Amino acid sequence: MELSKQVVSLELARKLKELGVKQESLFCWNDGKLGTWDEPTRFGNPELYAAFTVAELGEMLPKSLKYKFSDIGHRDADLHTGKILGGGEGWYLQYTDRPNNYVDCAATAPTEADTRAKMLIYLVENELVML
Repeated sequence: MELSKQVVSLELARKLKELGVKQESLFCWNDGKLGTWDEPTRFGNPELYAAFTVAELGEMLPKSLKYKFSDIGHRDADLHTGKILGGGEGWYLQYTDRPNNYVDCAATAPTEADTRAKMLIYLVENELVML
């Protein structure tokens, strides 16, 4: 599988950096090119964006969330991910409350890395995680 399909897209990498996510990844985007952090002079652009891998994003995403279910309390939602079935293409990721299968938040994208990045962006923007 191509490396570019195993890391977050440049667009989402920019958004993650803008949100203040620490730029700690094995790979980086520089001027639209994928490389490693020790290669930036080869690309000639000082603006670098972490190209997080599926595994790196998996480490950043919480395994479960506490969310406000109603005025009476909170519930736990567990992380679930997989390939979209039934003719769809791509990946999904969602936090669900197992007894009722309540979906608190969900993300989909063509690649698993982008799906995880979209969820991380949602969690940071909604102050559900602090990085």
